[in-house]
Amino acid sequence: MSSESPLKGKSILVVDDEPDVLETVGEELDMCLVDKAPDYNTAMQYLASYTYDVVILDIMGVNGFDFSRTPWTGGSLL
Repeated sequence: MSSESPLKGKSILVVDDEPDVLETVGEELDMCLVDKAPDYNTAMQYLASYTYDVVILDIMGVNGFDFSRTPWTGGSLL
């Protein structure tokens, strides 16, 4: 059995308005390709230029379900 993480090499966008959370999540997911966005607008810039395997969203004022239906997802939940 392999001990390699199933997350190895996955691309993940972490969106959080707390810098320490962005840093901690990035450290914990060091086997992944992690981009970090501190706000909605930055996240949308990343999403416009790259396709992610996972998006982790924790920012005030944004409904996660609405966010997942933005044009970059083709209107479907991830």
